Amino acid sequence: MINKQTEQIFSQLQGAFAWVEKMRKKKPMTSDMQIKELLYFLNIDATNEEIEALNELANPEGEQDIQYEKLYKVFMNDQQQEQREVLEAFRLLSGSNRIEVDKLENWLYIYDKKYRNNTKQFIAQLKQSPSYKQGYLDFEKYVKEG
Repeated sequence: MINKQTEQIFSQLQGAFAWVEKMRKKKPMTSDMQIKELLYFLNIDATNEEIEALNELANPEGEQDIQYEKLYKVFMNDQQQEQREVLEAFRLLSGSNRIEVDKLENWLYIYDKKYRNNTKQFIAQLKQSPSYKQGYLDFEKYVKEG
């Protein structure tokens, strides 16, 4: 089952690839140039090294044209890897697969105070993980009951 965020990303990639296709009709483009145009359309800055790495991940066969399905898989794998890293960090901090609500509240308070980031955004990322969903729900209930 695909969630709304995934559908939105996929839709943006389809639009970006339509843009790249339009540009390719105007002038021939290598796969690196196609990725540059794609990132330009998505308003993402990237170095040449990042573009080359993305090209290698999305196009291991070295084909001239990039397929958006392959590039989409690269983006999704990257997002899933980031989620796993965050969850692993919390698992290491807590020493188990569950986070105690008071510890989570303290960590988020310290994190917010130190980095001045939006704690709600950080919690939203945690909410995406099934293994920490119950801990989040407990934390949310605790905050509401104050």
